[in-house]
Order: sequence, then structure tokens, then C-alpha cells
Amino acid sequence: MDEIAVQESIALMPIGTPRIMAASNGRGLIVPDDITWEEAEDSVSMIYAVRGLMTWALMDLFFACERQWGEAYTQLIDETQLTYGHLANMATVYRRFPTPEHRRWAVSPSHYAAVTRKDISDTDVERLLNAAEREKLSVAVVKGMIRGMTDERKIGTSFSGPMFVQSIETLINYLEKRNIELPIDVIEPLQHYLEQYTSRVNRGKL
Repeated sequence: MDEIAVQESIALMPIGTPRIMAASNGRGLIVPDDITWEEAEDSVSMIYAVRGLMTWALMDLFFACERQWGEAYTQLIDETQLTYGHLANMATVYRRFPTPEHRRWAVSPSHYAAVTRKDISDTDVERLLNAAEREKLSVAVVKGMIRGMTDERKIGTSFSGPMFVQSIETLINYLEKRNIELPIDVIEPLQHYLEQYTSRVNRGKL
């Protein structure tokens, strides 16, 4: 399908409500001056869902085409204007969460990319995604939680030093200021690390 055909298929597509339509060139919305709050809410939800759908949909399609035609599927990548490096990173995440049943509505692909690490167990992944979904955590906060969880396992053998301690304190302050309450099994390792680090500093061990 060429670019004109794609634009025509998008043109006047309703976004969340029949009165809010996609622009004819696929590069924005036609929004009525008397838009209601309910229409705005529905449209925001629709746009957010489409944003998350795009990444997963591309990978579902590419992997299906690879199974069907082998390496020939790579010709389709040129249609996306994405770099092979970016697609390789997406593919790594996809292999960890290969079907729609593995993916949560309210968690972005970027959150899934953050937890796709060899040093994070499936149990910890579920715990982090649960927290991200329930508390609407940003990707930066989730990454901070991961740093705390992984470094806590190293207590007694190595420490990341003052810079890492400062990052944990910044994260905890961020959560407290925004009244974000995390499950105890997530926040406790961070607090435990700070206590252990402070104790070792006071005893002259660091």
C-alpha cells in the first residue's frame, strides 16, 4: 500500500468519538470547537492505546512474516523508517513478552523494555509491572526501582558508592512528594540498602 492509499484509509477515521476525526493527511485531528469533556477523555484513551499498540503490532507482524517468508520479511522494515538497531531492541522485548496475553493495557512498551534484563527474575518482572500499572509509574521510576533491587543483592560484597546512594534517596523523595505508595516488597530493599550503606560508612568500612 503506497503513502496515498494509507492516508486515504486513515482520513476521517473516528478517534474515540464520531465527532473527532483523523485529518485527511494522517498528521493530526479535526476537533470540533464545542468538544465535550467526555469526548476528550475518550479520545485521549484511544490515542494512548494506539500509541502502545503500534510497537507491539509491528513486532507481531514482523515475527509472523518471518515465520512465513524467512529473511524476506526484512524488506518490510524499510516501510517503517525505523533503524535496525531500534528494531533489534524491540525484538528482544518481544521475545520476553511474545503474545498479547503477556502485555498489560496500562503499561507502555518502554516499561517492558526497562524490565527486559537477564538479572531480573520473572517474579520481579511481575512485581515491577504490577507497581507500574497500579501506581502509573514513569519509566524512570521503574528503572530506579530496578537499580535498587539488583544492587540490594550485592550487599556485603560490593557497593556502588555515594552516587548510587544519592539516586536511591532521590527516588524515595520523588515517590514521597507525589504520595506514591509502593508495595513493601519493592520499597523495602531500597531502604535496607541505605541503612546498610550508612552503617558501613559509620564503621569506616567504605
